Amino acid sequence: MNTSDGGSLEPDLNEGHLRRVQTTLMMLDRAACEFEQWAAGRSVQSVLYDETNTLQPEQREEIARQIAAIRSRLRRLKADFNLASSHRNASTTISARCATLWEALIELEASRLDRYGPLPAGAAERLDDGAKELLARVEAIMRCVSR
Repeated sequence: MNTSDGGSLEPDLNEGHLRRVQTTLMMLDRAACEFEQWAAGRSVQSVLYDETNTLQPEQREEIARQIAAIRSRLRRLKADFNLASSHRNASTTISARCATLWEALIELEASRLDRYGPLPAGAAERLDDGAKELLARVEAIMRCVSR
């Protein structure tokens, strides 16, 4: 294993260590991407999800500086431990999210919600209809990205 100054670190990390280091640093790098979007002004408004960006200009600048420093350290750690970059394409990410959402949407079926107690009159049909349509739309997105 090489250090950033050209020397060698001994002993090399074992496979378990490397997996843990790689996973943790990749999570940090992904989070930094999202933080960077907020620092750039990201704000999302949808039907059930609303994200208000209240970051002040000085906070945005500080976040950007910290992200630059984080990435600098990540580059050195990547080189020091010969870590691989992870490439994800949007289709794969969307497909994985849809699979997770599909499972959660199935749980909205009235027969599965009964475990929490009886549903009020009329709620079962509306939930089943809603879940059925949402499942179909999520499946359509999955098909779209798998072409």
